[in-house]
Amino acid sequence: MKIVFLDTGYYSDDMANMIEGISIHRNKNTYEIVEGFCDNDGHGTEVVNVFRKYDNKSKIFMVKLPTVEHQTIDEALAFALKYVLDNIQCDVVQISCGTLKHTSELEELVDKLAKKACVISAFDNAGGVSYPAAYKNVLGVDLNLSSNKKDSFEVIPDEIVDIRVSDMYYRIKDNCNIYKIVQGSSYACSFISAMVLKEKKKINKKQLKEKWGIYKGITKKEGRIKVNILLSNVKRTVIFPFNKEIHSIARFEKKFIGGDCQYYDLKHKFLVGKKICEVLKDTNNEKIIRSYDQIDWQEKFDLFVCGHLKEIEQLTGKQLRQEIYLKCKQYNKKLYCFDDMRDVIKQTKENVFYPQISLTDVPQFRYGKLRKPNIPVVCVCGTSSKQGKYTVQLNILEALEKKGINAGFLSTEPNGYLLGANEILPFGYESGCHIESKLTNVANEMIWKLEKQKFELIVTGCQSGSVQYDTINERLLLYKQSYFLNGINPDGIVLVVNSYDSIRYIERTINYLESFTKAKIIFVIINNIFGYDSVNANQIKSLIKKRNLRTMMLNNLEHNIIYHEILQYYTGEE
Repeated sequence: MKIVFLDTGYYSDDMANMIEGISIHRNKNTYEIVEGFCDNDGHGTEVVNVFRKYDNKSKIFMVKLPTVEHQTIDEALAFALKYVLDNIQCDVVQISCGTLKHTSELEELVDKLAKKACVISAFDNAGGVSYPAAYKNVLGVDLNLSSNKKDSFEVIPDEIVDIRVSDMYYRIKDNCNIYKIVQGSSYACSFISAMVLKEKKKINKKQLKEKWGIYKGITKKEGRIKVNILLSNVKRTVIFPFNKEIHSIARFEKKFIGGDCQYYDLKHKFLVGKKICEVLKDTNNEKIIRSYDQIDWQEKFDLFVCGHLKEIEQLTGKQLRQEIYLKCKQYNKKLYCFDDMRDVIKQTKENVFYPQISLTDVPQFRYGKLRKPNIPVVCVCGTSSKQGKYTVQLNILEALEKKGINAGFLSTEPNGYLLGANEILPFGYESGCHIESKLTNVANEMIWKLEKQKFELIVTGCQSGSVQYDTINERLLLYKQSYFLNGINPDGIVLVVNSYDSIRYIERTINYLESFTKAKIIFVIINNIFGYDSVNANQIKSLIKKRNLRTMMLNNLEHNIIYHEILQYYTGEE
């Protein structure tokens, strides 16, 4: 059997009888193959010597990678994989190194290589999702820090982490021929490579996991209709009631994917009969808000969009969710509901969708591993709730779209799918998100899904404020916001402030966001629609100007300026 190591080389007093190999040499901006593979770092020698403790018969071929401060160069890794793919016949390829940066080139190379040999790679010791270990066709090896049982490992039913090896210590010789104690995923990888080669035949990842046994403790997801199926072929929509989450649909009807729509509300709110532009002064929408009692269920509309009803149900004493659900079922209407409907719906996979994020949506068997986004993530944050953050997100998307930028959208509002969002994670008012601290994991996975769709940039937004005013009650604490920001890992922030916010509070918010996320503020939006304070707004402008940032007013957002500021932030170009 033959194994190829991609590492820092190998050195021994008995080189001739041990292994063969070559080196990848960096020549300016290109790479070339040179003779020799002497290990000046020590890592490759140690990895091979751990392997030799379990397998001293298999043939070894070393591909020495160039390193900078003990870190493998990503481009060199891809070059080495291409060389192995084209030139070497082997049974196992071991990569005890990697990168936190996903590239399509790297994934394609290991996918091709996996058809010829079993590719085994170690995860980053710091605990992140690293590549190529995380790729589908690679046997990714991680450490089980809760176990130190010798020569023990467990198989995981996940496409990212595949094998967890007990956190063992190995006594081996280094490149100076001195015995030392080593520990980490790189050496655990050597142990697994030896176990694979003991099979004495070519074997792929899937076959190995089936042979070694898979833990069956996978939680099944709730059986609900997929939102893309629900929203397909929708030409007319009824929307009720006319509350905050519906306002954004009325403002951005051209993005609404439910065709022609009509708005309804209850008479007691005194909105019935008014034009939308009379209620929302910042829109030209002249549609009339009609009474809920006037809905003609026999009319040819396809979809009923039901906003949050908790407050209305408490006020009226009516079970409106159940009433609407039964009406939709009776007249064969599709239902998109912002509220949790589990207590109303008795059957699964009905024509009903409601944003529901539970523990079944949390990626399993990741052991805290998070991905590092490799494309820009712009997050809209604010100083309070109800200040237009969602309006800003939709304007950013429109500004980018006009310039031909293919941007992904992660919405934290329940109406997100109705306005073209690719993923939604509603953790704000009357949230259907019940995952507490696991919000980080789910947000991180959603960013990854968007990255895989090859968007050039991702736009999202946080809920409520960013820095709590006080700590006298837990409802004032903004821990969910912190979980979310950790998950999306933004590198650019658009901050929305109120014209009446204190200068000190705005400064606290800016300092917190830039230190907590390592991102920078791109520009600042001043909410001047409600409670406008022109004197304080001018003071805010002065503060922001001192930081060399631009300010815009919420009621006068210019798409060209938005695009310019984002472009300049990421490219440095005017």
